[in-house]
Amino acid sequence: MCIDGRSMRVTDAFWSYWYLAAERQAMFMRRANGVAGPATMDPILGSFRFTNAYRASDRVSQYMLQRVIYNAHYDEL
Repeated sequence: MCIDGRSMRVTDAFWSYWYLAAERQAMFMRRANGVAGPATMDPILGSFRFTNAYRASDRVSQYMLQRVIYNAHYDEL
């Protein structure tokens, strides 16, 4: 494989990483679009929780965005 003029050897680990990234993104989009049914047919991704594809989508980040950062009552120290 050649990227930006550089040749690289593609390994199984490379394809595994990109599969994980692509499937997590697809799961996020299926849920965001309200698609019914399981978000994935992958048994591992379907059984275990991973961090969100977008960091700002997780519960802690949403709490911070809604109740701290954009809260008019928040005072800088």
